[in-house]
Amino acid sequence: MNCKKCKRELDEEWRFCPACGESMNKSFFRFFSKPKRELSPEEEMEKDMAKMMKQAEGMLKIMGFPGKINIRIGRGPQMMQPQQLDQQKAVKIQAGGRAEQEEVQRESKETLEPLMKATRIAKGMRYVLVLPGVMSANDIKIRQFHESIEIRAYAKDRAYFKVIPIGQNSQIVEKKYQEEMLKLVIS
Repeated sequence: MNCKKCKRELDEEWRFCPACGESMNKSFFRFFSKPKRELSPEEEMEKDMAKMMKQAEGMLKIMGFPGKINIRIGRGPQMMQPQQLDQQKAVKIQAGGRAEQEEVQRESKETLEPLMKATRIAKGMRYVLVLPGVMSANDIKIRQFHESIEIRAYAKDRAYFKVIPIGQNSQIVEKKYQEEMLKLVIS
């Protein structure tokens, strides 16, 4: 192949003539090159993520942080919705350390997050949850975990579900259910 302007012999891979700088016809190169296939949205995202990870790793190296960034693209663990939690089996651990399964017998049409008001008091925090339709304290299950409290309350056709974050050494000091309101004091 020769240059159109200076007639110098050129390699077919070159896009410009090294002697005069004349641009070669791009349509000529497209004819001989493989057509690029379109990427799927997932492939586009992976390509973009790989590019961003390289940029982030470069920035981290400049800042003096060694290592690589690992990002996994996928669905990850599936989180259960509160409605699904009502239909699961609860595990009860007895004093002997034996775990027994207790069937949750309550089925509700919908699960709602109750209205809550939090107030700072001298002892710690006071939480007041409004639970319309809940008849008695027996319809309320309160579970304390390491850094949260889980509250489940059951009315006739609905359930209420709320998680309250707490400090590591916090305890429920007072709990009282009266007139469709649950009052908790946590210190």
